[in-house]
Amino acid sequence: MINWSLMLAALFASLPVCTTPGPNNIIAAAIGARHGAARALPYAIGATIGFPLMLAVIGFGLGNIIRLYPQLQLTIQIVGMSFLTYLAYRIATAPVVDQPTQTTAIILGFRHALFFQWINPKAVSFAFSLIALYTRPQYLLIDIIGLMILSAVLTFFTIMLWAFTGGMLKQFLHHPQRQRLFNRIMGFLVLSAAISILIENLL
Repeated sequence: MINWSLMLAALFASLPVCTTPGPNNIIAAAIGARHGAARALPYAIGATIGFPLMLAVIGFGLGNIIRLYPQLQLTIQIVGMSFLTYLAYRIATAPVVDQPTQTTAIILGFRHALFFQWINPKAVSFAFSLIALYTRPQYLLIDIIGLMILSAVLTFFTIMLWAFTGGMLKQFLHHPQRQRLFNRIMGFLVLSAAISILIENLL
């Protein structure tokens, strides 16, 4: 049966991680600011499906494989940092647009978000923490299902919250110089996420 106190503890642990400026949230804010929050919906849905799936795979076996072969986790982190650096460059150098409906390099969709979770070092590390701290061996299936539902709800609402927050800046960003500044700030924040992962590995 579901241990509600365990799930409540997982909720309180997840809130700071989900609401703070991680790669998913920063990308959603950038999409929202350039194109409106609605354009971030496919990305939010992809992340909402991708993270719980990764959580289940780690909980049901991948975690043990990675513990046996630590170099696999290092490979995931290197790929994740490389992709974040690439995204930072794409966002920082995105072209200025005169009309909000113009297509630019910032738009990322369902598939990007779905697969990005598997190389997002913040997401992978947090998934390991959830499985380690908030599952019981004798109730592993029900606990993982509970965590999947919890993480799906939190992921969707926090990503869309950041997208709406970014969308509030849409009118402000009509000026080309403001767009360039915003793009560079968002790119720097994504790059900072990659650098923080590198620092954690070195310490």
